[in-house]
Amino acid sequence: MKFFMDKLLPGITAGLLIGFAGAIYERVDNHYIGAVLFAIGLIAVLEYKCELFTGQVGYLTKWKPHLTTILAANVFGAWIMGMIFPMAGELARLDKTLPEAFVAAFGCGILMFLAVNGAGRVWPLLCVPAFILAGFEHSIADAFYLSSHRAWSTESFVWLLAVAAGNAAGALTIGTLILQHKKNREKSAANQ
Repeated sequence: MKFFMDKLLPGITAGLLIGFAGAIYERVDNHYIGAVLFAIGLIAVLEYKCELFTGQVGYLTKWKPHLTTILAANVFGAWIMGMIFPMAGELARLDKTLPEAFVAAFGCGILMFLAVNGAGRVWPLLCVPAFILAGFEHSIADAFYLSSHRAWSTESFVWLLAVAAGNAAGALTIGTLILQHKKNREKSAANQ
């Protein structure tokens, strides 16, 4: 029960919130307004301290098994929301090759690290629309889109894994650099 309450429930909740943000985005006629409103999902995740894979993976120095659990719980929550809010039409993002999806997800990983790590709640209002308008890929949002468009298949699952790997690589790259820079600055300040 403790595992469910500590890891699964906050992870599923984060997936539900990101999925709900995706549902809002899909229903708003103006692409720019929808991109800003999508930030509601990340702001709620941060406010209620839910477990979001893309918000935590940038802090790693080595892989931790609980992140796999969080990713699975996030995908499950997004899948539920996709089943509740079905969408019609083709899912164009699946036209990206695996390397293209990885690179687009790398960019999103950078922005999600900045959004979660930034001072104050203004960062999500900048970073979330930036990843959407740039055409970057967010693994949990994409799990919602796969579900809402009823586009799950072996190929789309592999595609989603490439997106999750890209999110992790982008967040880890910028996270490592920023945290090392911060550590170096603090060390320099202490030596003066």
